[in-house]
Amino acid sequence: MKQILILYFLIMVFSSVNAQTQKQDTATVKTFHAVSVFLIPRGGVDNFKLRWLDYLYRLNETGKLDKASYADYVFNVLVERDGSLHLMDKNVPKTTVFSGFIKQEQRWYIGIMSGKPIPSLLKLKVPKELFEGAERKKLITQEDLAIQDTLNKKRK
Repeated sequence: MKQILILYFLIMVFSSVNAQTQKQDTATVKTFHAVSVFLIPRGGVDNFKLRWLDYLYRLNETGKLDKASYADYVFNVLVERDGSLHLMDKNVPKTTVFSGFIKQEQRWYIGIMSGKPIPSLLKLKVPKELFEGAERKKLITQEDLAIQDTLNKKRK
């Protein structure tokens, strides 16, 4: 009887060790990558582009935009971690024209990278086709009308 119990004990010990090693060999390793979520304007990107184009058309109709100075000009706008917008261009005469748009724009929804809120760089273009009388429907489809990019540098 004693021999049977010892044999039974040894079988139990070796079978549990064998089962544990098999589980370790078949384990899969999963790698997760950080996903960037850009800042999102209120109402979505398409509505933001429409507001930008409407603002440009109003400025053009009132004569505040001239083709020589503003055709294909790109404004750099900082979208802060809290969603507020700030013009980054140092060209004062050009930035004062667009400060009204930035002031009327509501805060954006925050962007996230690796679980932390991030600032973003927004490049707003004044399309040259605006001065040639192009329709809004054509201009809204331009990919470079509003480009968003993350800022790689850490801000203080």
